[in-house]
Amino acid sequence: MTNEEIKEKVDNLIDKMNQICQMQKEMGLSIIEDFSGVLVYKTEVFLKYADVLNCQIRETGYKCGDGSISVCFEYRGYAFGAFVKQEEYDQIKEKVLPPTKVTEPIRENE
Repeated sequence: MTNEEIKEKVDNLIDKMNQICQMQKEMGLSIIEDFSGVLVYKTEVFLKYADVLNCQIRETGYKCGDGSISVCFEYRGYAFGAFVKQEEYDQIKEKVLPPTKVTEPIRENE
């Protein structure tokens, strides 16, 4: 996909999510409870989206039990997140802002 196609598809996804959310409200339904975040499973896809959408990546402050580090970026009111392995994080850490004061410090899951 070209950068323009990626941006168009992400914008379409957000528009559809907003439409579904509005329809749910109008119908008094709660089929999907949380439309605030989008989890991206592949690190390279996550990084490509952040680059194409011109968004700053930040660490959330959460670290999984397996050592994966939670990172995210915000676009049009949605948080796009990913869990990256320590090796991947080491390669991208110069692009990542530290967690904000409102996020919890890095902690290990048990």
